[in-house]
Amino acid sequence: EVSLPTVLLLLCVGCAVGKELKCVCEEDERIYRHGGRTGGRPSGPLGVRTDGKRERVLGKPDDAAQPADHGSPGVRGKKLRSSGWRVARKAHKIGVVGQLVGGRNNGLPAFTAVRSADLAAMDGNIVITFDRTTTNVAQDFDAPTGVFVCQVSGVYYFTFGMRKAEGTDTAVYLMHNGEPVAMAHSTGRAGTETLGQSAVIVLQAKDRVHTELRIGSALDGRRNEPAIVFSGFLIQRK
Repeated sequence: EVSLPTVLLLLCVGCAVGKELKCVCEEDERIYRHGGRTGGRPSGPLGVRTDGKRERVLGKPDDAAQPADHGSPGVRGKKLRSSGWRVARKAHKIGVVGQLVGGRNNGLPAFTAVRSADLAAMDGNIVITFDRTTTNVAQDFDAPTGVFVCQVSGVYYFTFGMRKAEGTDTAVYLMHNGEPVAMAHSTGRAGTETLGQSAVIVLQAKDRVHTELRIGSALDGRRNEPAIVFSGFLIQRK
């Protein structure tokens, strides 16, 4: 037979043991996850109640993501092209080949003049004259005087090639309105020699271009070969 004091003592011990077991269960997440004595309560972070006891606090679901604002359109960039493309486009505009080949030059000035006879400048510089022209579009070059007179303003290309006489110190000038633009020169070495020169010149209407032999020079036109060939053509109108 158990006495009343003994029963009261056992009740107090049981209450104390129950409280300790509850605290252990609240601090061990595995008990909540695996459905321990708490009956499978959901796990969550520990919080503190107003009465000082800790309990699980269930987090709120995250808010739905809001779509990002798109910025205003940027400034449209410029399309870059290589320098090679610009050169090709410029060459297409100039159209030198199209002007001079196949009769599609549209009457733009172009000429080639040939002198086959010898020529020597003994008393001073002389203008080189020519025997004939193989090409003379627009008839702006006069072979007997050796002078090209510009009728169409623009950018022109001129070139000449010559054979100097043996053992002479020879020089030929390309002249624009009486001023030298380019020169081909050879010293008085033994044997003949072929020289050449060219230049690009901007011409206005009525400008004059010719070749000139310097004093003491001589051109060799023997062996049925030209002593000098002079050519020029319009590259681009102004």
